[in-house]
Amino acid sequence: MVKQGQTQINLMFGFTVLLIGGILLVFWAFGEALPSIPLTAIGKWGLGILIIAIEIIHTIIKGGFK
Repeated sequence: MVKQGQTQINLMFGFTVLLIGGILLVFWAFGEALPSIPLTAIGKWGLGILIIAIEIIHTIIKGGFK
């Protein structure tokens, strides 16, 4: 069974990924629609780095890297 605190942490990280991921997707879309290469780069790189950063933070909070 998953503890109540662990469930809240998982939900918090899930909402964070959805919120920041959505913002980065909007940046990517605006970068593709307008001739703005920096916005496209921020969106693409941000989405790639976001998942890695969230997993590292999640592991540290759960007590990993001992």
